[in-house]
Amino acid sequence: MKLDRLAYEPAALADFYEEGFSQLGALCERTWHDRLEVVAEGPAAKLWNPDGALHAIELTFASADAASARDAGREVFPACPLTFRLSEALQRLIFTSHSLPWRAARSRRLTSIGLFTG
Repeated sequence: MKLDRLAYEPAALADFYEEGFSQLGALCERTWHDRLEVVAEGPAAKLWNPDGALHAIELTFASADAASARDAGREVFPACPLTFRLSEALQRLIFTSHSLPWRAARSRRLTSIGLFTG
């Protein structure tokens, strides 16, 4: 299967970042059409700090035709490492929140028929 590459749209990516970081518990505010201020602690801050310490940053969403050097710490651009880390964190959040009720129901079902005792 061949998947086509999506076009880079800074506004759509800014929306994704705002919603994604909010789901992880961060505070977000659009300070300009191409800027997002993020204040994060815990799971959201782990994208920058492994210990999850408080982190505040203003992200800039670079235009697709920008030719200047990119600062991966503050700028979001095509194939930005932060985008991959945010996607992975959201994926872990989804799998964790959806798998817990399923596991509990499965454990009850297996216990009721005598296949699970723990």
